[in-house]
Amino acid sequence: MISPRTGRIVGTILNSGLPDDTSSVRGIYLSRILWAFSRAAAYSSEPRLSEIADHAADQLVTDFIDVETGGVLWETDHAGKPLDGRKQCYALAFALYGLSAYYRVSKRTDIADVAASLFHQIEARFRDPVHGGYWEAFTRNWDALDDVRLSDKDQSSPKSMNTHLHVMEAYAEYYRATGSEPVRQAMATLVDLFTDRIVDDKRGHLRMFWSADWCDESLTDSFGHDIEASWLTWEAVNLVGDPEQIARARMTVLRLAESCATEGVGRSGEIYDEYDHVSGHINTTRIWWVQAEGLVGFLNAYQMTGKAEYRRRVMELWRFVNDHVIDRDGGEWRWFSSLDTTEESPYWGGPWKSCYHNVRTLIECLERIRSIPA
Repeated sequence: MISPRTGRIVGTILNSGLPDDTSSVRGIYLSRILWAFSRAAAYSSEPRLSEIADHAADQLVTDFIDVETGGVLWETDHAGKPLDGRKQCYALAFALYGLSAYYRVSKRTDIADVAASLFHQIEARFRDPVHGGYWEAFTRNWDALDDVRLSDKDQSSPKSMNTHLHVMEAYAEYYRATGSEPVRQAMATLVDLFTDRIVDDKRGHLRMFWSADWCDESLTDSFGHDIEASWLTWEAVNLVGDPEQIARARMTVLRLAESCATEGVGRSGEIYDEYDHVSGHINTTRIWWVQAEGLVGFLNAYQMTGKAEYRRRVMELWRFVNDHVIDRDGGEWRWFSSLDTTEESPYWGGPWKSCYHNVRTLIECLERIRSIPA
Protein backbone atom coordinates (compact mmCIF):
# COMPACT_ATOMS: atom_id res chain seq x y z
CA MET A 1 0.00 0.00 0.00
CA ILE A 2 2.89 2.41 0.76
CA SER A 3 5.25 2.74 -2.19
CA PRO A 4 8.93 2.33 -1.30
CA ARG A 5 9.71 4.57 -4.29
CA THR A 6 7.51 7.58 -3.42
CA GLY A 7 6.90 6.99 0.28
CA ARG A 8 3.19 7.56 -0.34
CA ILE A 9 0.09 5.42 -0.20
CA VAL A 10 -0.50 4.33 -3.78
CA GLY A 11 -3.62 5.44 -5.63
CA THR A 12 -4.53 2.10 -7.21
CA ILE A 13 -4.30 -1.60 -6.38
CA LEU A 14 -4.61 -3.58 -9.61
CA ASN A 15 -6.90 -6.58 -10.00
CA SER A 16 -3.78 -8.71 -9.74
CA GLY A 17 -3.39 -7.44 -6.17
CA LEU A 18 -0.23 -5.51 -7.06
CA PRO A 19 0.09 -1.79 -6.26
CA ASP A 20 0.45 0.70 -9.11
CA ASP A 21 2.74 3.35 -7.70
CA THR A 22 2.54 5.43 -10.89
CA SER A 23 -1.20 6.03 -10.57
CA SER A 24 -2.78 9.27 -9.41
CA VAL A 25 -4.31 9.55 -5.92
CA ARG A 26 -7.78 10.88 -5.09
CA GLY A 27 -8.40 12.73 -1.87
CA ILE A 28 -11.59 10.77 -1.24
CA TYR A 29 -9.71 7.47 -1.51
CA LEU A 30 -7.03 8.61 0.91
CA SER A 31 -9.58 10.04 3.37
CA ARG A 32 -11.46 6.75 3.41
CA ILE A 33 -8.26 4.82 4.07
CA LEU A 34 -7.48 7.23 6.90
CA TRP A 35 -10.92 6.72 8.45
CA ALA A 36 -10.79 2.92 8.14
CA PHE A 37 -7.33 2.51 9.66
CA SER A 38 -8.05 5.05 12.40
CA ARG A 39 -11.19 3.18 13.45
CA ALA A 40 -9.41 -0.18 13.16
CA ALA A 41 -6.54 1.17 15.27
CA ALA A 42 -9.02 2.17 17.96
CA TYR A 43 -10.46 -1.33 17.83
CA SER A 44 -7.21 -3.32 17.80
CA SER A 45 -3.74 -3.08 19.33
CA GLU A 46 -2.04 -4.14 16.08
CA PRO A 47 0.74 -1.50 15.60
CA ARG A 48 0.61 -1.60 11.80
CA LEU A 49 -2.91 -0.16 11.82
CA SER A 50 -1.77 2.98 13.66
CA GLU A 51 1.27 3.29 11.42
CA ILE A 52 -0.85 3.33 8.25
CA ALA A 53 -3.31 5.76 9.85
CA ASP A 54 -0.39 8.09 10.71
CA HIS A 55 0.91 7.85 7.15
CA ALA A 56 -2.50 8.52 5.61
CA ALA A 57 -3.09 11.55 7.84
CA ASP A 58 0.27 13.08 6.99
CA GLN A 59 -0.18 12.45 3.27
CA LEU A 60 -3.69 13.92 3.28
CA VAL A 61 -2.59 17.09 5.07
CA THR A 62 0.64 17.51 3.06
CA ASP A 63 -0.65 16.71 -0.42
CA PHE A 64 -4.36 17.58 -0.38
CA ILE A 65 -5.01 20.48 1.98
CA ASP A 66 -4.86 23.48 -0.34
CA VAL A 67 -2.77 26.08 1.50
CA GLU A 68 -3.15 28.54 -1.41
CA THR A 69 -6.91 28.83 -1.78
CA GLY A 70 -8.35 26.64 0.97
CA GLY A 71 -10.31 23.42 0.86
CA VAL A 72 -9.16 20.02 -0.37
CA LEU A 73 -7.66 19.21 -3.76
CA TRP A 74 -9.47 16.58 -5.79
CA GLU A 75 -6.49 14.66 -7.18
CA THR A 76 -2.69 14.52 -7.15
CA ASP A 77 -0.15 12.52 -9.12
CA HIS A 78 1.73 9.65 -7.53
CA ALA A 79 4.33 12.05 -6.08
CA GLY A 80 1.81 14.47 -4.53
CA LYS A 81 1.78 17.11 -7.29
CA PRO A 82 -1.73 18.62 -7.82
CA LEU A 83 -3.57 17.35 -10.90
CA ASP A 84 -7.10 18.58 -10.25
CA GLY A 85 -7.82 21.39 -7.80
CA ARG A 86 -11.60 21.43 -8.02
CA LYS A 87 -13.33 21.88 -4.67
CA GLN A 88 -15.98 19.19 -4.26
CA CYS A 89 -18.03 19.41 -1.06
CA TYR A 90 -18.05 15.60 -0.92
CA ALA A 91 -14.23 15.58 -0.81
CA LEU A 92 -14.06 18.12 2.02
CA ALA A 93 -16.62 16.07 3.93
CA PHE A 94 -14.60 12.87 3.60
CA ALA A 95 -11.40 14.64 4.62
CA LEU A 96 -13.18 15.90 7.73
CA TYR A 97 -14.56 12.40 8.35
CA GLY A 98 -11.14 10.76 8.15
CA LEU A 99 -9.32 13.42 10.14
CA SER A 100 -11.98 13.36 12.87
CA ALA A 101 -11.60 9.60 13.32
CA TYR A 102 -7.83 9.99 13.33
CA TYR A 103 -7.95 12.78 15.91
CA ARG A 104 -9.98 10.55 18.20
CA VAL A 105 -7.10 8.06 18.37
CA SER A 106 -4.09 10.37 17.97
CA LYS A 107 -5.16 13.55 19.84
CA ARG A 108 -2.82 15.53 17.56
CA THR A 109 -3.59 19.23 17.91
CA ASP A 110 -2.43 19.98 14.36
CA ILE A 111 -5.06 17.55 13.08
CA ALA A 112 -7.70 19.21 15.25
CA ASP A 113 -6.82 22.55 13.67
CA VAL A 114 -7.15 21.20 10.12
CA ALA A 115 -10.47 19.52 10.92
CA ALA A 116 -11.85 22.73 12.43
CA SER A 117 -10.83 24.66 9.33
CA LEU A 118 -12.56 22.15 7.05
CA PHE A 119 -15.79 22.34 9.04
CA HIS A 120 -15.82 26.13 8.82
CA GLN A 121 -15.02 26.08 5.10
CA ILE A 122 -17.86 23.67 4.35
CA GLU A 123 -20.25 25.95 6.22
CA ALA A 124 -18.88 29.18 4.71
CA ARG A 125 -18.21 28.05 1.14
CA PHE A 126 -20.80 25.38 0.40
CA ARG A 127 -23.85 26.13 2.52
CA ASP A 128 -26.62 27.85 0.55
CA PRO A 129 -27.80 30.85 2.63
CA VAL A 130 -30.94 31.33 0.52
CA HIS A 131 -32.50 27.89 0.01
CA GLY A 132 -30.52 25.84 2.52
CA GLY A 133 -28.43 22.75 1.92
CA TYR A 134 -24.99 22.51 0.37
CA TRP A 135 -23.64 23.18 -3.13
CA GLU A 136 -21.80 20.45 -5.00
CA ALA A 137 -18.57 21.97 -6.29
CA PHE A 138 -16.48 24.96 -7.33
CA THR A 139 -13.21 25.54 -9.17
CA ARG A 140 -9.94 25.64 -7.26
CA ASN A 141 -10.43 29.40 -6.89
CA TRP A 142 -14.05 28.99 -5.73
CA ASP A 143 -15.64 30.10 -8.98
CA ALA A 144 -18.71 28.45 -10.53
CA LEU A 145 -18.27 25.13 -12.37
CA ASP A 146 -20.27 24.12 -15.44
CA ASP A 147 -20.00 20.42 -14.60
CA VAL A 148 -20.36 19.70 -10.89
CA ARG A 149 -20.81 15.93 -11.20
CA LEU A 150 -19.10 13.82 -8.58
CA SER A 151 -18.57 11.02 -11.13
CA ASP A 152 -19.58 10.06 -14.65
CA LYS A 153 -22.55 8.18 -13.21
CA ASP A 154 -24.06 11.27 -11.59
CA GLN A 155 -26.24 14.10 -12.82
CA SER A 156 -24.83 17.62 -12.94
CA SER A 157 -27.37 19.03 -10.50
CA PRO A 158 -26.49 21.88 -8.11
CA LYS A 159 -27.34 19.74 -5.09
CA SER A 160 -27.33 16.01 -4.44
CA MET A 161 -28.49 13.60 -1.78
CA ASN A 162 -25.10 11.92 -1.74
CA THR A 163 -23.19 15.05 -0.80
CA HIS A 164 -25.67 15.87 1.96
CA LEU A 165 -25.51 12.32 3.30
CA HIS A 166 -21.74 12.38 3.62
CA VAL A 167 -21.63 15.87 5.09
CA MET A 168 -24.02 14.58 7.78
CA GLU A 169 -21.84 11.48 8.24
CA ALA A 170 -18.71 13.65 8.59
CA TYR A 171 -20.38 15.99 11.07
CA ALA A 172 -21.42 12.99 13.20
CA GLU A 173 -17.79 11.83 13.38
CA TYR A 174 -16.53 15.35 14.03
CA TYR A 175 -19.10 15.85 16.77
CA ARG A 176 -17.94 12.64 18.47
CA ALA A 177 -14.40 13.99 18.36
CA THR A 178 -15.18 17.50 19.66
CA GLY A 179 -18.65 17.78 21.17
CA SER A 180 -18.90 21.13 19.37
CA GLU A 181 -22.29 22.84 19.63
CA PRO A 182 -22.10 24.50 16.16
CA VAL A 183 -21.45 21.04 14.70
CA ARG A 184 -24.44 19.62 16.57
CA GLN A 185 -26.65 22.40 15.25
CA ALA A 186 -25.46 21.92 11.67
CA MET A 187 -26.08 18.18 12.00
CA ALA A 188 -29.60 18.83 13.31
CA THR A 189 -30.31 20.99 10.24
CA LEU A 190 -29.10 18.18 7.98
CA VAL A 191 -31.33 15.64 9.73
CA ASP A 192 -34.32 17.92 9.12
CA LEU A 193 -33.35 18.21 5.45
CA PHE A 194 -33.46 14.43 5.13
CA THR A 195 -36.72 13.91 6.98
CA ASP A 196 -38.53 16.93 5.50
CA ARG A 197 -37.20 17.12 1.96
CA ILE A 198 -34.65 14.56 0.72
CA VAL A 199 -36.61 11.43 1.65
CA ASP A 200 -39.85 10.82 -0.23
CA ASP A 201 -41.90 9.35 2.62
CA LYS A 202 -44.71 8.24 0.31
CA ARG A 203 -42.41 6.11 -1.83
CA GLY A 204 -39.84 5.35 0.85
CA HIS A 205 -36.87 6.39 -1.30
CA LEU A 206 -34.30 9.16 -1.37
CA ARG A 207 -34.65 11.90 -3.93
CA MET A 208 -31.18 11.81 -5.44
CA PHE A 209 -30.65 15.12 -7.30
CA TRP A 210 -31.98 18.63 -6.85
CA SER A 211 -32.09 22.06 -8.41
CA ALA A 212 -30.79 25.02 -6.40
CA ASP A 213 -34.28 25.71 -5.02
CA TRP A 214 -35.02 22.03 -4.25
CA CYS A 215 -36.96 20.88 -7.26
CA ASP A 216 -36.52 17.12 -7.64
CA GLU A 217 -34.40 16.15 -10.67
CA SER A 218 -33.91 12.47 -9.79
CA LEU A 219 -33.95 9.75 -12.45
CA THR A 220 -33.24 6.71 -10.23
CA ASP A 221 -33.81 5.16 -6.82
CA SER A 222 -30.63 3.83 -5.23
CA PHE A 223 -31.31 0.90 -2.92
CA GLY A 224 -27.82 1.07 -1.43
CA HIS A 225 -28.14 4.72 -0.57
CA ASP A 226 -31.63 4.17 0.84
CA ILE A 227 -30.41 1.62 3.36
CA GLU A 228 -27.18 3.53 4.09
CA ALA A 229 -29.11 6.75 4.73
CA SER A 230 -31.49 4.92 7.06
CA TRP A 231 -28.82 4.08 9.61
CA LEU A 232 -26.66 7.18 9.13
CA THR A 233 -29.70 9.42 9.70
CA TRP A 234 -30.61 7.44 12.83
CA GLU A 235 -27.03 7.76 14.06
CA ALA A 236 -26.99 11.52 13.48
CA VAL A 237 -30.38 12.27 15.03
CA ASN A 238 -29.46 10.35 18.16
CA LEU A 239 -26.22 12.29 18.46
CA VAL A 240 -28.18 15.53 18.16
CA GLY A 241 -30.33 14.24 21.02
CA ASP A 242 -33.60 16.14 20.47
CA PRO A 243 -36.46 13.79 21.48
CA GLU A 244 -38.97 15.44 19.13
CA GLN A 245 -36.58 15.24 16.19
CA ILE A 246 -35.79 11.60 17.04
CA ALA A 247 -39.51 10.78 17.03
CA ARG A 248 -39.98 12.42 13.62
CA ALA A 249 -36.92 10.71 12.13
CA ARG A 250 -37.89 7.25 13.33
CA MET A 251 -40.70 6.87 10.79
CA THR A 252 -38.50 8.12 7.95
CA VAL A 253 -35.61 5.82 8.85
CA LEU A 254 -37.80 2.72 9.03
CA ARG A 255 -39.57 3.66 5.80
CA LEU A 256 -36.24 3.68 3.98
CA ALA A 257 -35.28 0.27 5.41
CA GLU A 258 -38.68 -1.16 4.52
CA SER A 259 -38.59 0.05 0.91
CA CYS A 260 -35.12 -1.43 0.41
CA ALA A 261 -36.23 -4.74 1.92
CA THR A 262 -39.41 -5.03 -0.15
CA GLU A 263 -38.25 -3.61 -3.48
CA GLY A 264 -34.48 -4.06 -3.75
CA VAL A 265 -33.66 -7.50 -2.35
CA GLY A 266 -32.95 -10.59 -4.45
CA ARG A 267 -33.64 -14.28 -3.89
CA SER A 268 -30.53 -14.87 -1.79
CA GLY A 269 -30.96 -11.79 0.37
CA GLU A 270 -28.60 -9.65 -1.72
CA ILE A 271 -29.39 -6.00 -2.48
CA TYR A 272 -29.68 -4.75 -6.04
CA ASP A 273 -28.20 -1.52 -7.37
CA GLU A 274 -30.99 0.81 -8.49
CA TYR A 275 -34.38 1.39 -10.11
CA ASP A 276 -34.55 3.53 -13.26
CA HIS A 277 -37.57 5.84 -13.32
CA VAL A 278 -37.55 6.21 -17.10
CA SER A 279 -37.24 2.57 -18.17
CA GLY A 280 -38.92 1.04 -15.14
CA HIS A 281 -35.99 -1.41 -15.00
CA ILE A 282 -34.21 -2.62 -11.85
CA ASN A 283 -30.45 -2.95 -12.25
CA THR A 284 -29.79 -6.21 -10.41
CA THR A 285 -26.02 -5.80 -10.24
CA ARG A 286 -24.78 -6.68 -6.75
CA ILE A 287 -22.09 -4.18 -5.71
CA TRP A 288 -19.90 -4.63 -2.63
CA TRP A 289 -20.68 -1.37 -0.85
CA VAL A 290 -24.42 -1.85 -1.23
CA GLN A 291 -24.22 -5.21 0.53
CA ALA A 292 -22.03 -3.70 3.25
CA GLU A 293 -24.46 -0.89 3.98
CA GLY A 294 -27.36 -3.33 3.88
CA LEU A 295 -25.86 -5.35 6.73
CA VAL A 296 -25.68 -2.30 9.00
CA GLY A 297 -28.99 -0.88 7.83
CA PHE A 298 -31.01 -4.05 8.39
CA LEU A 299 -29.28 -4.68 11.72
CA ASN A 300 -30.13 -1.12 12.74
CA ALA A 301 -33.76 -1.68 11.76
CA TYR A 302 -33.79 -4.88 13.85
CA GLN A 303 -32.41 -2.98 16.85
CA MET A 304 -35.05 -0.30 16.41
CA THR A 305 -38.03 -2.63 16.00
CA GLY A 306 -37.12 -6.08 17.29
CA LYS A 307 -38.73 -7.52 14.15
CA ALA A 308 -37.48 -11.00 13.27
CA GLU A 309 -37.79 -10.12 9.57
CA TYR A 310 -34.85 -7.73 9.79
CA ARG A 311 -32.76 -10.23 11.75
CA ARG A 312 -33.44 -12.78 9.00
CA ARG A 313 -32.41 -10.29 6.33
CA VAL A 314 -29.11 -9.63 8.10
CA MET A 315 -28.36 -13.35 8.24
CA GLU A 316 -29.29 -13.96 4.60
CA LEU A 317 -27.27 -11.00 3.39
CA TRP A 318 -24.24 -12.06 5.46
CA ARG A 319 -24.39 -15.53 3.90
CA PHE A 320 -24.51 -13.95 0.45
CA VAL A 321 -21.52 -11.72 1.25
CA ASN A 322 -19.55 -14.71 2.53
CA ASP A 323 -20.43 -16.85 -0.46
CA HIS A 324 -20.22 -14.32 -3.29
CA VAL A 325 -18.50 -11.07 -2.28
CA ILE A 326 -15.55 -11.78 0.02
CA ASP A 327 -12.54 -13.05 -1.88
CA ARG A 328 -11.24 -16.12 -0.07
CA ASP A 329 -7.67 -15.72 -1.30
CA GLY A 330 -7.07 -12.07 -0.45
CA GLY A 331 -9.84 -11.29 2.04
CA GLU A 332 -10.92 -8.17 0.14
CA TRP A 333 -14.53 -7.63 -0.90
CA ARG A 334 -15.02 -7.92 -4.66
CA TRP A 335 -16.47 -4.89 -6.46
CA PHE A 336 -19.13 -7.17 -7.99
CA SER A 337 -20.44 -10.43 -6.61
CA SER A 338 -19.29 -13.69 -8.14
CA LEU A 339 -22.77 -14.02 -9.67
CA ASP A 340 -22.29 -10.84 -11.73
CA THR A 341 -20.28 -12.64 -14.38
CA THR A 342 -20.71 -9.98 -17.08
CA GLU A 343 -19.23 -7.22 -14.88
CA GLU A 344 -15.53 -6.53 -14.52
CA SER A 345 -13.95 -4.66 -11.64
CA PRO A 346 -11.82 -1.72 -12.83
CA TYR A 347 -9.37 -2.27 -9.97
CA TRP A 348 -9.03 -4.02 -6.61
CA GLY A 349 -8.66 -0.69 -4.82
CA GLY A 350 -8.60 2.83 -6.20
CA PRO A 351 -10.44 6.14 -6.60
CA TRP A 352 -13.90 4.75 -5.83
CA LYS A 353 -13.08 1.61 -3.88
CA SER A 354 -11.20 1.37 -0.62
CA CYS A 355 -11.62 -0.53 2.64
CA TYR A 356 -13.98 2.03 4.14
CA HIS A 357 -17.39 0.41 3.56
CA ASN A 358 -16.38 -3.12 4.54
CA VAL A 359 -14.27 -2.12 7.56
CA ARG A 360 -17.05 0.12 8.82
CA THR A 361 -19.64 -2.61 8.34
CA LEU A 362 -17.64 -5.19 10.29
CA ILE A 363 -16.97 -2.80 13.18
CA GLU A 364 -20.57 -1.57 13.27
CA CYS A 365 -22.00 -5.09 13.19
CA LEU A 366 -19.64 -6.38 15.87
CA GLU A 367 -20.46 -3.50 18.21
CA ARG A 368 -24.20 -3.70 17.56
CA ILE A 369 -24.39 -7.48 17.98
CA ARG A 370 -22.49 -7.27 21.26
CA SER A 371 -24.97 -4.68 22.53
CA ILE A 372 -28.03 -6.88 21.84
CA PRO A 373 -29.19 -8.64 25.03
CA ALA A 374 -28.68 -12.42 24.92
